[in-house]
Amino acid sequence: MTASVWESEKGEPVDPAKVTDTVRELTGASSLAAWFYLSPAEAPNGWVSTVRGHDRYDVHMVEPDHLSGLIDVDDATQEAFEGGALITTGRVDDEIVTLTIKDKEGRHQADIPAVAVPVPKSGLAGYRGWSAMSPGAAAELGLVPRAGTIQITLDGPVNSDTLNLLRAHGMDAWSDDPERAWLTRMQYSGLAVAGLLAVLVVGTAVALAAAESRGDVATLAAVGADPWTRRRMGAMHGLFLGLTGTGLGLAIGVPAGLALTQIDGLPGIDMAWLPTIAVVPVLLIASWLVGGLVTPSRFAITRRVA
Repeated sequence: MTASVWESEKGEPVDPAKVTDTVRELTGASSLAAWFYLSPAEAPNGWVSTVRGHDRYDVHMVEPDHLSGLIDVDDATQEAFEGGALITTGRVDDEIVTLTIKDKEGRHQADIPAVAVPVPKSGLAGYRGWSAMSPGAAAELGLVPRAGTIQITLDGPVNSDTLNLLRAHGMDAWSDDPERAWLTRMQYSGLAVAGLLAVLVVGTAVALAAAESRGDVATLAAVGADPWTRRRMGAMHGLFLGLTGTGLGLAIGVPAGLALTQIDGLPGIDMAWLPTIAVVPVLLIASWLVGGLVTPSRFAITRRVA
C-alpha cells in the first residue's frame, strides 16, 4: 500500500538522504521515491519553475535512483537525467527548457537540456507539468532542496498509527488506506443492515400471512402435507416478497445512482456499485430463509365447515 509524506513548510535546506532514511526507519517502507522543491541557496522564499503558457510549474530535485519510482523512463532518459538534463512531462522545444529562477535579486532565466517523458505514475498523476533535475544539475544552478514529498510503499496497509508517527516527527502524511478500510467496514455494515431489515420486514409479513391462513395450513396437514412442504411454501412467500422489494429498490435506486455518479469534470459522488449489487443476493437469501423459518410447520387439525 502507498502513502504520501510531506516535509513541512519550505524553509531551511533539507538533507534528502536524511529525510528518506528517517521515513524508511519510521514506516518500514519496502520502497520509496522522493522529490523536493528547489530554491536558490540564498533565497529561502525563492523558487525555480518552468512556464507553459500562463501556467507556472515548480521544478523538483530527485535522486537518480528514485526517478524510475516516479515516472517510466528508459535507459537513455535515465542516462540523460544523470548527465544533467531536466526530465519533464510537459513540452520540450529543441531539447531545451527555459527555467525561471526567483532569488533575492529578482527573476532571471537559465536554459537547461531537457527530455520529455510520458504521464507520471499514479503518485504524480495530477502533475501535468511535473519536472525534475538531479542533485548535480541543481547544484550547478545554485539551487538547494527545501520541503519535499515522499511516496512510500508498504508491504501491508497503511494504518493511522503509521501516519500519526510521521506527523509526530513533523511530517504531514496521508494515505487513503485508513479511509478505504473504514469504507469497507461501512459497506459490510450496509450488507448486514440490509439483511437484518429483510429479516424483520419479510419475517413479519410471512408470519402475519401464516397466522391468517391457519385454517388452510391445517387443511394441508390434514391431507398429508408434511412440515417441510409447509415451510417451503413460506420460504417461497418470503422469496416473492424479497424479489418484489428488491426489484422496486433497484428500479428507484439505480437511476438515482446514475444521476448522481461522477462524470469527468463535473461534480457528483462515487457510487459503490459492487456493494450495491451485493445487497441483492443478500436480501433474496435472507428473505427466503426467514420465510421458511417463521412459517409454523405444525398446527392442530381444526374442523372446517363448508
